[in-house]
Amino acid sequence: MKRFSIILLALAMVIVLTACGAKEETTVATTAAVAETTVTTETTEATEATVATETTAEVETTAAEAVFATIEAKNCYADAGYIEFISGAEESAEYTFTAIDSEKVQWRVYLLDESFEEGFRYISQVAEPALEGDGTVSVAEGQFVYVNCSVNEFTEDAPDENAKLEVTVK
Repeated sequence: MKRFSIILLALAMVIVLTACGAKEETTVATTAAVAETTVTTETTEATEATVATETTAEVETTAAEAVFATIEAKNCYADAGYIEFISGAEESAEYTFTAIDSEKVQWRVYLLDESFEEGFRYISQVAEPALEGDGTVSVAEGQFVYVNCSVNEFTEDAPDENAKLEVTVK
């Protein structure tokens, strides 16, 4: 009789726990669907605002220049603030670098004739910057361009979330 009671009790527990689990899965699925809808709506609104901002910025750019890239300071935080911007230019061009929201950030652009293999943090020891701050740099075919942001893992505790370097090409 004890065995029968234990088996009956175990069976009842399994049924109760299974029923609770099914209800929880439905709640989780419903909550996930609502969250996904909310995120999709917010993402769509953010995308529309971004497109409007980018369209305005493109109108301000002259016909002879095209926005080539935007480098964000937060993406340069690692590797002592260096990134390889152009890896062997395919053709000669003039690149214009314009700092945006960069009051606390110093941008440096280095031109090298070959890829730097030693470790980006040593670039400043082997080359002088071709540009510091805003300005235009002529890049010859085959050259490598490295960009340095002064706010990096060695100089600050956190990256600058707003600073950017906009690059246009002629």
